[in-house]
Amino acid sequence: MQTAFETTPVDRPRVRQRVRRERAARWLTIAGLLLPALAVYVVFVLYPMVRAVYFGIYAWNGLGPLEDFVGWENYQRILSDGVFRAALQHNLLLIVLSLGVQLPLALGIALLILVAVVPLVGILILALPFYLLRSSMPFWQALIIGFVLFNVVAVAAVLGWAFVSLEWVAGLLWFMLKTYTFVFIFVWMRGTLPRVRIDQLMGFAWKWLLPASLLNLFVTAAAVIVVRELRG
Repeated sequence: MQTAFETTPVDRPRVRQRVRRERAARWLTIAGLLLPALAVYVVFVLYPMVRAVYFGIYAWNGLGPLEDFVGWENYQRILSDGVFRAALQHNLLLIVLSLGVQLPLALGIALLILVAVVPLVGILILALPFYLLRSSMPFWQALIIGFVLFNVVAVAAVLGWAFVSLEWVAGLLWFMLKTYTFVFIFVWMRGTLPRVRIDQLMGFAWKWLLPASLLNLFVTAAAVIVVRELRG
């Protein structure tokens, strides 16, 4: 006996066919997005590089046709030239110094500014309105208010970025929001409405909630069957 959630053997080829169509559509979308960029890269980067290598195997002055084929002689002359090798060594040294010294130093300075300067500036900016608008407020109280507001803004910014960028964070935040909403409603109702006896609560659960849950189960199963039949 099959339930409403099981897949019959007749439906399995249809499921496989639908999965193949979805996979093909996904790959076509990826190809459609990548092909223009790939075409631009091939035409403006790879093709000029290949043509430069091709021109390098001829003794050519830049004018006229390519007739004097010399093979790899031009490249051998370049590699044996002392000026070219010195320039190549200098460029490699600059690359190594840039990646090994300049980049870590720049990242360290940026991290130092982010950790030390940005919070201080943010606290001062948020504290100044309270200090200027209320002449009776001491500056240290305004700094405390600015510190609290800056932390609230920073946490909200990080959570907002994580909510937009990370799917599991969005799911976790929605789960916590719904959970605390229900808990707030339960505590609110318990503190506002009059208390009920346990026999009244049990009667409500058995006479109303249990039939409602069974009806919900049957309606959901019927809806799944109807949707599956309509999709074919």
